[in-house]
Parts: sequence; C-alpha cells; structure tokens
Amino acid sequence: MRQAMSMPMSTFDVRRSTFGTRYTVDGELRMANDRWRTANGERRTANGERRTANGERRTANGERRTANGAHAAGISSFVADVAGSAADAACRAVNSRA
Repeated sequence: MRQAMSMPMSTFDVRRSTFGTRYTVDGELRMANDRWRTANGERRTANGERRTANGERRTANGERRTANGAHAAGISSFVADVAGSAADAACRAVNSRA
C-alpha cells in the first residue's frame, strides 16, 4: 500500500486552487461537465478529442473532424472523387453514343 501512494499521479488527477477551480496536474482546467480546458482555450473531452474555440473538433492526434464526427479531410476528398468519377462516366457515355 505504501508503494502505491508514492507512485506519481496521472494527468487525470485533479487539484483544487485556492478559489475552488479544479486543475489537472499538467495545468488543464477541468470543467464541471467533465471536459478539460487547455491553456489556449481548447476544450478536451474525456476521450481526448479537442474542441477549438470556434467549435471545430480535433482528434487526440490533431486530425480535423466535422461537427458530426467524420474526418473532415477524408469526407471532402471522398466526395470529390465520387463526383469526379460520376462526371467522367457521364462524359464517356455521351461520347460513346455520338
């Protein structure tokens, strides 16, 4: 038991300031709704996702996500590929009939 008490605290341990505000060991402010606020104002969810000040979602490794959680870059490139493929197929169909 003594050994467990001497182990370093994890980053999820919470300390209270003199004003009752809760901070994690690495200085992130913990809010009442179980989100963490970083020094630059980003909110962190319990699973490590970040919300920027303008509401944009980022994964723990920094990838952007849309509001519904899909990868932003992946969606836009996929839509562009599908639209381009459909346009190419339509052009080929028209040209083959002419």
